[in-house]
Amino acid sequence: MSTNMFRLRSHMMVEGDSDPEDRILIDGHTGAMCACNAAAGVLLGRLRQGASRDELADVLEHHFQVPSETAKRDARDFLDSLSALAAIEILDTPAHSTAAAAAEPTQPALLERFAPSTA
Repeated sequence: MSTNMFRLRSHMMVEGDSDPEDRILIDGHTGAMCACNAAAGVLLGRLRQGASRDELADVLEHHFQVPSETAKRDARDFLDSLSALAAIEILDTPAHSTAAAAAEPTQPALLERFAPSTA
């Protein structure tokens, strides 16, 4: 059971709130953008206020009717991807460790990263 609470960092912006499938995550410091699929859009909405990994897994399980183990894995992978992008902060910190801290950042499954615009 995950007790850590995660929240989007203040410099991270989510655009396109009316439809979760049209959301884009924007890093206000670098201008980097990530397109979001429907699941990422819904989870980012939850992370604005703060949510635990278990809460995010519950959202995936119930909203998208995925098996519990799949939802837990996807929530963990999503948080690891956001952590690799320095997009989230940990609100509780009891013995926290993520695979993203030790691993090379990879292409996030729920996010598609774009280079910042030079225009």
